[in-house]
Amino acid sequence: MAVRVRRGKQFTRLLKTLKNKSIKIDKAEILYVSDERVSNISGTKFYPAILKANGITFGDPIAFQYNSFDLSPQVSQALERKPDVIALAGTPDSAGKVIKELRRQGFQGRVIGSQIFADPNSLELFGGDADGMLIVAGFWWDRTDATRAFTKKFAEENAKRALTMKKIPHHTDANAYDIVYVLKQVMEKAG
Repeated sequence: MAVRVRRGKQFTRLLKTLKNKSIKIDKAEILYVSDERVSNISGTKFYPAILKANGITFGDPIAFQYNSFDLSPQVSQALERKPDVIALAGTPDSAGKVIKELRRQGFQGRVIGSQIFADPNSLELFGGDADGMLIVAGFWWDRTDATRAFTKKFAEENAKRALTMKKIPHHTDANAYDIVYVLKQVMEKAG
């Protein structure tokens, strides 16, 4: 439950920030991965409810499967209404495919999303196509001295284990780290 509340709170903050910056977001379309649980819930439940609550119009959410390789039909359908923003619910790799197809079809608007694909390690999946993309996350590696210190330690420990693909922690890495230490404290307190 806490994850859902946090995700909704973050996405709402993103929309309010866009409005406060006078960025046009009157019309949105939702694209989501149908066979990945978190993306599906975000695309069919969270995004519609939050967009509606913020007075943003949108069509029916448009599904695609995780292993889809040709997303041109779904992207064409989304672009028919000429949205200001695309609310994308997908994992980093699927988000990368959608973003590339959106740009290929000429979409110049913003792509927005919640922390599902807020992984700094995946920016190379988006390439130059990430311009204008806005995502929210509960942890960002370069936000404070504490997050930079955690990131440095994370990279060092991964290097020791030859895990060179992941040099920057994702929010789930930071959450897992915190959870282990919370469990440790509880177990110690309980004896």
